Amino acid sequence: MLADSSAELQRDSLVLEGFTIDDFDKTSVKQFRQLFVSSKPGHPWHVLDDIELFRKIGAYRIDRKTKKEGITLAGLLMFGKSDSIKEQDALPDFFPDFRERLSMDEKIRWTDRICPDGTWENNLFQFYLKVWPKLSSTLPKPFQLNKDERVDESPTHIALREAFINALVHADYSLSGNIIIEIDTEKFMFSNPGTLLVSIYQYYSGGISECRNPALQQMFMLIGRAEKAGSGVDKIMSGWQESHWRRPYLEIENQPDRIKLTLPMFSIIPEAVLNELSTVFDDVSHLTADELTALSFCQIEGSISNQRLQYVLNMHSTDITNLLKKLCSENYLESDNNGRWTIYKIKQKVDTSLTEVDTSILDVDIQGANNTKVDTLNTKVDTLNTKVDTSDNKVATRYTKDELELLIMKVCKHDYLKMDEVANQIGKSVDYLKNKVFPRMIKNEKLIKRFPFTHNHPEQGYKTNEEYAKQL
Repeated sequence: MLADSSAELQRDSLVLEGFTIDDFDKTSVKQFRQLFVSSKPGHPWHVLDDIELFRKIGAYRIDRKTKKEGITLAGLLMFGKSDSIKEQDALPDFFPDFRERLSMDEKIRWTDRICPDGTWENNLFQFYLKVWPKLSSTLPKPFQLNKDERVDESPTHIALREAFINALVHADYSLSGNIIIEIDTEKFMFSNPGTLLVSIYQYYSGGISECRNPALQQMFMLIGRAEKAGSGVDKIMSGWQESHWRRPYLEIENQPDRIKLTLPMFSIIPEAVLNELSTVFDDVSHLTADELTALSFCQIEGSISNQRLQYVLNMHSTDITNLLKKLCSENYLESDNNGRWTIYKIKQKVDTSLTEVDTSILDVDIQGANNTKVDTLNTKVDTLNTKVDTSDNKVATRYTKDELELLIMKVCKHDYLKMDEVANQIGKSVDYLKNKVFPRMIKNEKLIKRFPFTHNHPEQGYKTNEEYAKQL
């Protein structure tokens, strides 16, 4: 039906014959109203009844020529029940699809997926509510204050959300093909059926808005999830530049028509950062590209780790470790936590001589500490045994380093487990695993993280690397 509709009519304002507001999911409407109030308090439309609000936002329409009235395609897409959306006279092929692949194991196709499976009303609004937390959790949240209120969104978050919303509001829903949102360790990808309504030059230049589904765009704007018309691409480009990542790029496919926007998570080195590094170290021209990239990340982000660089440099973790050690030995970097989490920071030039002396002293202390390591561990074990008098804990304390790592890999062989779950199963404390065991196993690629970009993710989990799992 939709493919045969008049091309002169803006697609999402089409009145759907035979459909009523009973085809809307009440929960979606309620949640939309709540976000609308939160985003725009005091707006005069808050007091309107549902029908009047639907008319204002383009979810319900009266055709002046034909006098027909009813819910629109935009309304059904935004609030519709799954069964209603999939009706033959609506969008029988509608299938929004989110795919996450954050595992290094090529045999694992997806680490998470959100698509119509009968457990949720798969309209665009619910799709957004489910997918956005997944996307945003991969980006670090800044701590900023605006008028004494905490701001948890960076320009990069805004850019990512705008790219997501653009895929939803610019899709041609009359065509075959799905909206596909993908994330892996290197990039975000947003793909939707349809053609580009402006030239490539106009797209990258920004300021020109030709939206295929303006009613949908307005709905997302009313809840504060979309930028004003004409500013979306500017927000995407400038927000990505804020993180010093490579410029997002657009691909246009034909037969079938499809638009694909990729947001790479590969860093570029801004001239301003190079100038800052040259000021600190006088001369960095002799450094390799990888060494310079590592220093640039330290300067931009404040610190760097081996794991973070694994998503930036095309190098093995062992080679990255050697690179970081070399930069430390040449007084470009210093480790600020005595090797527990192996976090590196820029070594300021003014403190170079003092830091060298302190480092040598620290080395002596570390050597001395090695001799007392067993005694210290035994002391902690005794304390634990007095608090929890279980045979399991007593046996667990007799594990050698290799035996303990082997036990952890067996526990984490089949699925991602939280650190406290592992601790409970092997009879060790979370602090002990966090400070002494897991960093080493992650560094040696025996364990992989569920969320490699977000170190403090509340749902962080750990799983045995497939190469080691095969040997168990």
